[in-house]
Amino acid sequence: MDFIESHLDQRLTLKQLADIAQFSPYHFHRIFLGVTSETLNTFIKRVRLERAAALLRQQNRRPITEVAFACGFVTPSAFARSFKEEYGVTPTVWRFQRYTSQDSEKRKSSLRHLNADYEVTKTGEKWLVVQPNDTASAVQLQKEPSCELAYVRYIGPFEGAENVFADLFSRLYGWAEPLGYFHEKAQVTVISHDNPTLTEESKLRVSACIEVPEATKTDGEVGRMQRSEGLYAVGLFTLAAHEYSDAWHSMWSGWLPESGYEPDDGYAFERYIKPLEKAERTEVELCIPVRPCKM
Repeated sequence: MDFIESHLDQRLTLKQLADIAQFSPYHFHRIFLGVTSETLNTFIKRVRLERAAALLRQQNRRPITEVAFACGFVTPSAFARSFKEEYGVTPTVWRFQRYTSQDSEKRKSSLRHLNADYEVTKTGEKWLVVQPNDTASAVQLQKEPSCELAYVRYIGPFEGAENVFADLFSRLYGWAEPLGYFHEKAQVTVISHDNPTLTEESKLRVSACIEVPEATKTDGEVGRMQRSEGLYAVGLFTLAAHEYSDAWHSMWSGWLPESGYEPDDGYAFERYIKPLEKAERTEVELCIPVRPCKM
């Protein structure tokens, strides 16, 4: 799944992916279906279309043909046909239309905060996002280096599900602590791989991650991936479990439209400032990969 996600612009075959997973094509296809409840081709097509749908709105000056190729579609016509079959409109219409009554209740529910009023102020290279409850959080731009991450992943609904994250981190720390990777200065993050306004709840993927040295060996339920270097918008918040969704919306729909930046390729992630501390409210940085808007 990690390989697919990082190579969406390339041709992906069953044999190639089975070789990476070290199974025969026959067994790999059965195992993949059993784990994800999707066939391999269905998963690849869905992730490509969801990625394209997000890019069309996040990078609305990027040519549609370029988006199609970046998401692995061989021709613009094949992309347009697949996109309309999935979303009911052409890529051009999708880019500029707002969600309508034809959207699913889940998608409308996921967008319930997007029209809330957020005041954004800027001083130099630093922004403040003032939320409707009058609390202010700092947002600034900073370069992040690439890093290796070990992770434990969950697939399914997770918004506000403290038990899901408690289980993920318990398993991750149980692996990392004996190896010396979990300590006071460890970089602990959470990556959400999918857009909840586009992906069904049952298929949402989230990874609890900890930074590890390069070439660290992982196995079993612990995987390894690389987070790429780049420019990130970093918002510092102190949050209770039920406030994460509002905080993310304040970044995406409060700060981003006023910033002169647009989302770049890469993962948005949450970074925990004090991973060893247990409290009702957690100090966390919300990080979005960004680039200057193209004129």
